[in-house]
Amino acid sequence: MAFIEYQPGDVVEGSIEITGIKEGGLGRVYFGYCRNRQIKVVIKTLLKQYWQEYQMAERWSDIKQQLIEANLPSRSIDFAEYLLFTFFREARLVCQSRNHLNVLKGARFWWTVEGQPFYECEFVDNAHGLKDFYNIHARQHHQRLAVLEAVHIGVSFANGMIYISNEMLDQYNRNNPRNPAIAFVHRDIKPDNILIDDRNMVKIIDLGLAKFQLSQTTSFFTTFPIQAGTPKYTSPEQLQSFETVLPSSDIYSLGATLYELLGGKAGQMAALEPQQSLSLPGVPPEFSAILATCLRKDMTRRYQDFRELKKAFTEFIATVKRGQVSLRENQRCGRCGYVSPDYRPTTGAVPVSDLPGPNGHRLVQVPAGAFYKGCNPAHRARLAAKLGSSKPLEDETYERRELPAFDIDAYAVTNRQYAAFVAATGHRPPPHWRNNPEGSGSFSDDEADAPVVNVSYEDAEAYCRWVGLRLPSGDEWEKAARGCDGRLYPWGDDYHSPFCNSAESRQRKLVAVDRYPEGVSPFGCYQMVGNVFEWVDESHPKNADFKFLRGGCWMVSCEILGPPFFHYIAVPKQEIEVSRQRNIFGFRCARDARDVLMDKTVPTRDDGQNRCPLCRGRLKYFAAEELKVPENNIYTWMGYFDSE
Repeated sequence: MAFIEYQPGDVVEGSIEITGIKEGGLGRVYFGYCRNRQIKVVIKTLLKQYWQEYQMAERWSDIKQQLIEANLPSRSIDFAEYLLFTFFREARLVCQSRNHLNVLKGARFWWTVEGQPFYECEFVDNAHGLKDFYNIHARQHHQRLAVLEAVHIGVSFANGMIYISNEMLDQYNRNNPRNPAIAFVHRDIKPDNILIDDRNMVKIIDLGLAKFQLSQTTSFFTTFPIQAGTPKYTSPEQLQSFETVLPSSDIYSLGATLYELLGGKAGQMAALEPQQSLSLPGVPPEFSAILATCLRKDMTRRYQDFRELKKAFTEFIATVKRGQVSLRENQRCGRCGYVSPDYRPTTGAVPVSDLPGPNGHRLVQVPAGAFYKGCNPAHRARLAAKLGSSKPLEDETYERRELPAFDIDAYAVTNRQYAAFVAATGHRPPPHWRNNPEGSGSFSDDEADAPVVNVSYEDAEAYCRWVGLRLPSGDEWEKAARGCDGRLYPWGDDYHSPFCNSAESRQRKLVAVDRYPEGVSPFGCYQMVGNVFEWVDESHPKNADFKFLRGGCWMVSCEILGPPFFHYIAVPKQEIEVSRQRNIFGFRCARDARDVLMDKTVPTRDDGQNRCPLCRGRLKYFAAEELKVPENNIYTWMGYFDSE
C-alpha cells in the first residue's frame, strides 16, 4: 500500500470528511468533520517527505512488534525508527487523555499495513496558540498579558499536568508492571504548545516529545543527535541530557513561557542563580518570586512538581483577594472571564458627567461593599525603608471594612466654584485672594480651575452646606482613592511621579484639578494624591478639634507622604495652614448615594477597544474581593469570581 495523502473532500474511515490541511515540523495535520458524530476532528500522520526519504516502510517490518507492544528498543536506532517510536508514543498519550479539559483529548489510533500511523483527536474551536494570542495583544498596544490571566494559564496548565502525572501515570504503570514509570515529562513546553480558546480554556498540546520517565530504562539509544525541544524555553539540564529530565525541567519551561507572556524576553534570559530575582513592569514582586523559583539554574531549588507550583499560584490569588497584594488590572470579560491588562477608571455605567451636582460639581458613585483600609505588612515594610523608620506607620492598622454606597466629587473644589459660594453668601474669601467690586474674590483665568486653597475645615463645611453636599468621611475618601484591593496609590503599588503633582514632579505650584488622568483612582477620582491636601470628616482620636487631611500636596514627596491611607497630618479645624506652609489645604465634597446605581456589567464606553479579545464579550470591572481561589474543578476564570 502506498503512502496515503488525503485532499479536501476525501472521506476517512467512512465518515470523516477532510476540510483542511496543515504541515509543520515532522507531521501532516488534517482537519475534518465527522458526519456520524457531527463534530470537528483533527487527524495527524507523518510527512510523506520523511516517510520516503528514510524508507520507513522497510523499518516498520523490523520494529513492528515492539511498536505495537510499546516496548522500548534494546539497541541503537536510526532517525526513521525514532520517528515511528515517538509518533506511537505521542498517539498513545493523546488517546489516553480522555477525561481532562486542560489536556488535548484523543479518540483513535491506527496504522496501515505498511505502518503509516494516524491518530484522531479533538478539534479545539476558535483557539489560538499563546504565541499568536500574545502577538494579538501586541497589535492592540498591550505590552503583556494581565498578571491574573497569566495565573489562570499557569493554574490550568498545572491542572492538566497533575492529571497526566497522576491518573495517566497510574494507568501506564498498571499496564506495564515490569518497568513502571516514575514521572511524566512534556519536554517541549512553550507558547506555541499551549492553546487558549474563546471560553478562556487552556489546552496542553503537542506531546511529540513527551514521555513517561521509566525507573529502569530511561532513553533511546540513537545514532544521531536528538532535538532537545525549543532552546529558549528549555531547562539547562534538558539541553545537556534530553532523555533523563524530571518534572522540574517542565516547570522551568512553563516559567520561561509565563515570563515572556508578562513582557520579558525569554530568549535573552539565563537560568537564575539562588540569589538572583526577577523584575517586570506591572508585575508584583510576589508573583515575580514564583517565576524566579521556576527559573532557578539548580533544578533542586525549583518547584519539584506541578502540584507544588499550583499551590504557589493559588496562594498568590488568595493574597490578592485579601488585599495583601494589589494589581492595577481591574477588567474581566463577563462572558469567558478573561482578565484584561488594560486598566480603566472604574466609573461603571455612570460616567462622571451623568452624576451632576450643584454649582458644576461632577460626582462619581462608589458602590456599597468592602474595601481594605490602612497599611498591609508588605506596604509597611516598603514605606518604612523609604522613611528610614516604621514609627510614623505604627498607628496605620490594616483591616477590611464595609461601607454603604456614596457619591464623591471626581475633582477637588475649584476657585471658580468657591468664588460663587463667596459671592452668594458673603463668606470670607481665602486670604490670598484680592477683593474685587463684586466681592467674589479675584484670581487669574489660569487659576479658575485650580483647587481652592487656604481654606479651613470650617470653611469647607460651610461650602458643603451651601451646595447641599458634605465632606467625605475618612473611610469614604480612602475607598474612593484606593479602590477595594488595598493598593498603595490610586493607580497601583508602584509610585510614578508623572501621575501626580508632588515635589518629585517639580511643578512647584498648583495645577488644574483635571490634570494627571494617568493617576485617576479606581472609581474615577482625580488627584487623590498630590496637588492639595484634602479635609475629611475624621477627627484625631485624641482631640476632636483636630481634623485630618489626606493625600499629600504639590510641595511634599507624595511617594512617602501621600499614600491615601496615611494619616500624615491633623490640624485644628479653624486653621488654613500648617507650619507657615500655605496653598496646601483644599477639599472635595460627597453625599449619600442617590438612586443611580452602578451596574458593573456595563463599561463606561464601547468603542471596540473595550471588548474581550478571546470571545468579544464586554469587559466589566471587578474588585479583588470577588476573586475565588481556584479548585480542581475550575477550568476558566469564569469560575474564579464569586458573583455573576
